[in-house]
Amino acid sequence: MIICECTMTVRKANEKRMAKEEDVFTEVLGDYPAIRVLGYLIVGKYFDYSISDIAEGANVGWTTIHGILPRLEKLGIVKQTRTVGMAKLYKINPSSPYAAQIIILFENLLKASVGEVIARQKKKMRA
Repeated sequence: MIICECTMTVRKANEKRMAKEEDVFTEVLGDYPAIRVLGYLIVGKYFDYSISDIAEGANVGWTTIHGILPRLEKLGIVKQTRTVGMAKLYKINPSSPYAAQIIILFENLLKASVGEVIARQKKKMRA
């Protein structure tokens, strides 16, 4: 129970940071449910999440998530990590060639976005 509470605290603390990182991803690729799910799972790639956690964190409906996850799992992009009670937990599968390329794209978009912000800040400081 303590481990679960600690994990939830870490997840809650990272929500704002995660939302900003996901925004770059959805801004470039479009605000589609599958993109939001991928962004959410990539930002939290060291954790595994229940379907409810993913739906809530990615702001995707329950019915929609049940259409997206099987497709991503079939492609090997997402994998089921374990079962806790009746809940299945999932995470991004970095060993999948598809997932690895999506993660690289995500990281490159994030770097480019940060680079733009730094350039704007430098420009403001000079003015």
